[in-house]
Amino acid sequence: MTLNTTPYGVGDSVRVLPAAPPEYKGRSGIVTEVGPGKGEYRVEFEDGNTPTTGYLPAACLSRHRP
Repeated sequence: MTLNTTPYGVGDSVRVLPAAPPEYKGRSGIVTEVGPGKGEYRVEFEDGNTPTTGYLPAACLSRHRP
């Protein structure tokens, strides 16, 4: 059995923390990819604002329950 050691998985709902670049701060989205870098996640945002996706480190994300 392999344990998932990543904080987030594909499909997790996340909120972007203030430590992130300004264009992402406070936005909510869904993790759509783990990686490409270690501890990095591709997040797709559904609020209609650009950018519509971003690659963010785990330190800039928190779990979000919509």
